Amino acid sequence: MRLGNDTSALERLAALLSEASVRLTDASATVESMVASARWTGRDAEAFALQMRTTIRPSFLAQARRLDDAAASIRAQASAQVLVSSAEPTRPSLVPGQRPSIAPVTSHRESTVLQFDPTGDGQIVVALGDLAHARHIAVLVPGAGSALRNTAPRLKQASDLLDALDAMHEPSAVIAWLGYDAPAGLASVSSLDQVLTTTKATDGAQRLSTFVSELRRDSTASVTLIGHSYGSLVAAKAAAGNANVDSLVVLGSPGLGVSSAAELDLAPGTRFFAGATLGDPISHTEWFGPDPTSPGFGAIVLDTGPGTGSEGQLANAHSAYFETSSGSLANLAAVVTGRSPQIRHDGLSERSLDIALDGLDRGAATAGLVAGGQVGEAVAAGVARTGTTVVGIIEDEFRRTWRRLNRTP
Repeated sequence: MRLGNDTSALERLAALLSEASVRLTDASATVESMVASARWTGRDAEAFALQMRTTIRPSFLAQARRLDDAAASIRAQASAQVLVSSAEPTRPSLVPGQRPSIAPVTSHRESTVLQFDPTGDGQIVVALGDLAHARHIAVLVPGAGSALRNTAPRLKQASDLLDALDAMHEPSAVIAWLGYDAPAGLASVSSLDQVLTTTKATDGAQRLSTFVSELRRDSTASVTLIGHSYGSLVAAKAAAGNANVDSLVVLGSPGLGVSSAAELDLAPGTRFFAGATLGDPISHTEWFGPDPTSPGFGAIVLDTGPGTGSEGQLANAHSAYFETSSGSLANLAAVVTGRSPQIRHDGLSERSLDIALDGLDRGAATAGLVAGGQVGEAVAAGVARTGTTVVGIIEDEFRRTWRRLNRTP
């Protein structure tokens, strides 16, 4: 849907519809009360009272619910319009009659809300750029922890990628797609059940596949799915046998549920790329199969740079793929536009994180020695700083939960 600009008018209309719903509900209760208290007896009175209870009042209430549903839909559209134009929509207010207090950020380019659902954790799909005339379309698929409340970072990623595409002077558009109920993040150990199973990925893949097939675009426009973290599993499943997908990119993937690229069942001609930064611990877990960037898997491995994030810490590496200084953003733009990206050539330094993960007590020192130079220092310092906070949680809790989920009865 393409939303209008006057969100205040939408909210006023929603308020009127809600008020009408309340009046209709009250009126039906008043009429039923009058019928019940009327001095009217006999068979006809009983028949009319029965009709009032079973037909007339339910009809009144059904119409009231329709008015409420219409009001909720209009409020959702108003909230979505404000959300897309926001700088920090981390906790948008979706309370009826209230507008989120947030400031504009993406007004310099066209943005369109394609889907919006505020229920639960919320779902939203936003297109940046001229989707109808784009020659190349990128669809960003996020991973665990993604929800309506943290839409701002994903819009920033989409905007930064579109900037990189604009620099190539080819009409392009980027879609920030959260059209599925993503697993909860790693903040709570209780949420690991969601992260370590493929249930939400399977459901998300079906939704994503339908979305791509129904996407209104130029028939000659290329489509690239870019899945990050758990979203890589969603994107890979959606790309299976999908002739609408021209390229598939997975970043920081915990595995794709297959042992090789050949098992992805991609449509003929679909290009497959994978990227994992040196300091990304998620890509080393391999909870759903081999790391897609590993030798022999069959992916074209993108050069993503050191990947320690804007703050130079190992803990930020998993979310650094779309940073302008990451080294991977330009490569993603090259893939989307059908050009040849820079390819990673494995060297000794790629082994440093694996060594660090094998033992925290000796990992920092060994990582520095193996990698050498600035990369080695960054990895060693990152391992030392994050310690059990990042690597320990991922290794220990993932393994315990994995064993529990796969325990033989």
